[in-house]
Amino acid sequence: MHTDQHVVALNPLNSRIYEGHDGGLHYSDDYFDTFINISGGLRIGQTYRIGQAAYEKDLVINGYQDNGSSIYDGNIFSTVAGGDGMESLFDYSDPNYVYTTYISTIKRSSG
Repeated sequence: MHTDQHVVALNPLNSRIYEGHDGGLHYSDDYFDTFINISGGLRIGQTYRIGQAAYEKDLVINGYQDNGSSIYDGNIFSTVAGGDGMESLFDYSDPNYVYTTYISTIKRSSG
């Protein structure tokens, strides 16, 4: 299941519970014990940032809200990092390095 929920709905005809979230759509037939992903094949995501390699026009990296980062190589998108994608880029001087960011919260201890 995805942590950023947007909607929960109950089908009263079969008691199926649907949950819509940043990762797609799931349903449960057993009151939240297990969920079935029904969003397979959907290529959706809210893009935060896009980076393009300076040395190859078809090499692109995207950072997505709550859905990580993926690289497009001219044929397919491949996930390379999880969490909040945010800023992503290819190193300008060395094609062996790709940079992604991840948003996290840390609690500072007092004292």
